[in-house]
Formats: sequence, structure tokens, C-alpha cells
Amino acid sequence: MPLKQRALLRSHRQVWYGLHMRFLYRLSILCAIALCTACRAELSDTARIDLSPTALADAQIVIDSAKNDLQLLVQRPDFQARFRQEYEKNTSLNLADVQQIDTQWQQGKQEQLVQNILSASLSQTLNQFRANKRGYDEIFVTDTHGLVIGMTNRTSDYRQADEAWWTRTYADGEGETYHGAIEYDESAGVNAVLIYVPIIGENGEVIGILKAVLNITAVFEEL
Repeated sequence: MPLKQRALLRSHRQVWYGLHMRFLYRLSILCAIALCTACRAELSDTARIDLSPTALADAQIVIDSAKNDLQLLVQRPDFQARFRQEYEKNTSLNLADVQQIDTQWQQGKQEQLVQNILSASLSQTLNQFRANKRGYDEIFVTDTHGLVIGMTNRTSDYRQADEAWWTRTYADGEGETYHGAIEYDESAGVNAVLIYVPIIGENGEVIGILKAVLNITAVFEEL
């Protein structure tokens, strides 16, 4: 075989070998991803609680009890006093201020404000309640502008008034207590439900809103 043809054949073999190795590499990556996904799904399934009709009925009892506890919490005189104390701190903010703070908050900034809220007496009340009532992963409170003024954990947003759940709970100033569906959180491996409670002032008006994340799995494990 002429030298030129041998060189060309060798070049073709090298190209084919390179393509073949790339194919095998990508195939191994896809197999690894598929295996990890299958393992994660298996682990998730084992973490789910039984949501049979009986379990759902039991869960509803737990949720109704939690809603009642939260409604009693926001009616307590000490809660109301601490709520108003934090509420007054935002009276000087205008819309531009709120938008700027909210943007920076979502960017992981405004840490001083975050720490001020976390250490506030209202947040301490929420933490005390959570310590005495098992299953609450998060509780936070907003004023009538949707601004967070009390929280047990750092929230993703500072302003909550643009959220559908907030608008429904505020209900044009009438207030509505309700809860969402039981949903499985794959990242946390738990079944949880969101509970929303309006905070009613002395004159019967809505002065704020409380949102709580109830970990149904944790509650069931204790039963």
C-alpha cells in the first residue's frame, strides 16, 4: 500500500477511535445520571408518609389544630404588642425604598436588616412558639404592606404582598385563614403544608399576615 494511503488510513482510524471514545464517555455519564436519579427516587419514596384516606384524615386533624394554635398566637396580647412595635419601624418607607430593599434582600444583601428582624422580640415570640409546637419548619409575619417584620428563618423575599397567597389571606382587608395542599418536598424529603393566618387588630381590621410551614412528616413521626 502506498505511503500516502497508509497515512490517510491511519488518520481515519484515529478519528474513528476519538469519536468512539467520546461516545463511550457520554454514554457512561448518561448511565451514571440515570442511576443517581433512580436511587434518589427510591429514597424519596421511602421517605414519604402514608397518604391513605385514613392518614389524610389524621393529617387534616393535625392541620386544623395547627391553624387554631396559630390563630390563638396572633391574638395574644404580647404578640400584638410586639407586632405593633415592629410595624412602626416601616412607616417611613416609600415604594422606592421597599423595592430597593427587596431587590438587595433577594441578592443576599441587607444582612443588617435581616439580623435586626431575626433578633427582634416578635421573632423571638415566633421561635418560642415553634419550640413548644413540634413540626413548624418556618414561620414569618408581614405588615399590611407585605413587608417581613418577624421571622424564624431568612425569607427569600422581603416584600410578600405580590404573592397570591398573601393577597388571598389579606382578602381586601377582611382576612381569610386557610391552608394549601399537602405537598412532598423532595429536597427536604418531607410532606409539608403551608398555613396562612390574618392578624386582626383591636378594631377588627387586618393589620398583618402570618405564614407557617408545617412539616406533616415530623408531626406523624411523633404520633
